Amino acid sequence: MFKVALISIDTVESYGTRSLSANLKRGGFNVHNIYFGASMLQSGEKKTEAEYQSLDGLLMEIKPDLIGISIISTFCHSVAVEIARRVKSFSTNTPVIFGGVHPTMSPVFCLQTAAIDYVCVGEGEESLLELCERLTSGQDASAVPGIMYKGNTTYIRRNPPEDLNELPFQDIGNENKYTVIVDGSVATGDPFLNGITTHFHTKCSRGCPFGCTYCSNANIRALYDPGKYLRRRSVDNVVEELKFYKSLKPGLVHVWFIDDTFPSNPEWVREFSIKYKEQVGIPFTIWIHPLKIKDENIALLKDAGLVKAMAGVESASFKTRREAFHRGETNQNIIDAIAILQKYGLKITVDMILDHPWESTSELKETFELVMALPRPFTVAMHSMTLLPNTELAKRAVREGFTTEEEIIANIVSDPQESAKTYNWCKGAPIQNNSARAYWIFLIMCAANPEIPKWFVKLLASSNFLKTYPIGQRDIQVVTWKADEELVNLPSIYLSKSALVNRLSELSPLFRRILSSKRAKPFLFMNYVVFKVLKHSKTPIQG
Repeated sequence: MFKVALISIDTVESYGTRSLSANLKRGGFNVHNIYFGASMLQSGEKKTEAEYQSLDGLLMEIKPDLIGISIISTFCHSVAVEIARRVKSFSTNTPVIFGGVHPTMSPVFCLQTAAIDYVCVGEGEESLLELCERLTSGQDASAVPGIMYKGNTTYIRRNPPEDLNELPFQDIGNENKYTVIVDGSVATGDPFLNGITTHFHTKCSRGCPFGCTYCSNANIRALYDPGKYLRRRSVDNVVEELKFYKSLKPGLVHVWFIDDTFPSNPEWVREFSIKYKEQVGIPFTIWIHPLKIKDENIALLKDAGLVKAMAGVESASFKTRREAFHRGETNQNIIDAIAILQKYGLKITVDMILDHPWESTSELKETFELVMALPRPFTVAMHSMTLLPNTELAKRAVREGFTTEEEIIANIVSDPQESAKTYNWCKGAPIQNNSARAYWIFLIMCAANPEIPKWFVKLLASSNFLKTYPIGQRDIQVVTWKADEELVNLPSIYLSKSALVNRLSELSPLFRRILSSKRAKPFLFMNYVVFKVLKHSKTPIQG
C-alpha cells in the first residue's frame, strides 16, 4: 500500500496535517504522522542533531512513498529545508512536498531553495489526494490542480473544498503517530491522547472576511474563484466532531477554535451555544475580530463555555489601521468590543503590532492611551512586524524603500531563534535599541498589567524617570504578570529580568504595599524607588 509520511514542525495540534491525513486514509492510503518537536511554534528553539537523527531513523523505518512537510510559519522554513535535504541524502527517489501557509505564499521560492519535488498551494485535502492517486497508478503527476511541480511552476487553479461537512474529522488515534522530543527520544502514539497536549484545536469555518495587508488571507483568497473562500461548517458537524474526540479523551479540558475569526451569524451562534452546552460542555477559547464582537453572541457563547477571547487590535492609530493595515474599526469600536468581553468575565488577549515604519512615536502614544482606556484585566500580546513575502504590506515596504525583497527572503532563511526574537517583543529585540519607541512600549506593558495601578502608570508617563534611566525598559517582565497557560513553556529569553526589575522584586513587600495604597504620595514613592535602585543596582544605569 502507498505510504505517506506527514511531518508537522513544532505544532502537535496540527489541524492541517490531521485533516490531510484523515482524507488520505479515507482514500485508502497508509498515513504516518510525525510531530517534529513539541515546543511552541514561535519559541525559536533550535532543533538538535539528536532530533534530526531520530527523524531520519523514523523515515528510514517507515520507508514512505511520499513525504509531506507542513510549514505554517516562515519560522519553520529553515527546519523544513534541512529535513528535505537529509531525506534526499538517504532516499534520493522519495518525492517530498511542502504545504501550508508559507509555501502557499512563496511556492516558487520553496521549489528553488529546497530539495523538494512539489508544493501544495492552498487547502490541500483534494490536491494531495489526487497527487497520491496519480503517483500510485503511474500517471503523470506534473499537472495536478493546486500542486506546483519542480519542473513547472505554473499554478493550476483548484478551488478549496466547498462543503466542509463532507470532509472527514481530523485524524486522532494512536496508530502510526510519533512525536520527536528535543532530546531525540520518540514518543509513540497521538500526542493529543498521550498527554503531550491537553487542548484540542479545531475550526468551525475556513477563510476570513477581512483583508488585512500584513496577513496571508487576501493572497490566498485570490487563488480561488470569487465567493469560494469563506465557508462554514454546520453546528451539528462541529458538535459531532467534538463529541467523538471527547469520547476518545474523557479528560479533555479545553477546546481552541482557531478560526481566523469565530462565526458571528446570530442564528448559527444561537444554535451552536445550545448544542455545545448540552452535548460538549468543555471550556473553550476563540479568535475574534473586534467588529465581530456582539453582546448577544458573547452572552450566548459565555453561557456555552467560552472562557477566553483573543482579538487583534494591532494599533490604536486610526491612520495606521486604515492606511497601512486596511482595517476599518475605530478606537471606540475597540473599546466597546473589549467592554463586552469584560462584561462577561472572559480572559482577554489583545494583539498589538508595535514595530513598523508606518507608525510614528506619537502614534505609539495613542496605543498607550487606548490600552489605558480599556477596562482591566487583559493581556497584551506584543509583536514586531514580520513582513510575509508577497503580502500587500511587504510589497508596499519594498516600493517605499523600507526593505528589499532580498532582506525579506533573508528573514525567512535566517536562524529561527533569531527570527523569533525579532518577532516577539523580548530581550534582544531590535526595537529595544530605539529608546523613544521602547519608552512607550514599556508603558503599554505597564498599562496592561493589573498589578500596577493606573495612577502609577500615569505617573511614569508624566515623569522623566524612564527617559532618564532607560535600563528600566529592557525586558518583557512587566507583562508576564501571571503564569497563564501560554507562558508556562516560554524559553528563558522571554523571562529574563533587567537589573531594575530584579531590584524591585527584592523590594516587593514594601513595593506592593505602597502600590496598593491610593493615598500614597506619588513623588515620595518615586524618590524612594529611584534611591534604592541607584544605591543597590550592580548594573550601571545608562543616562
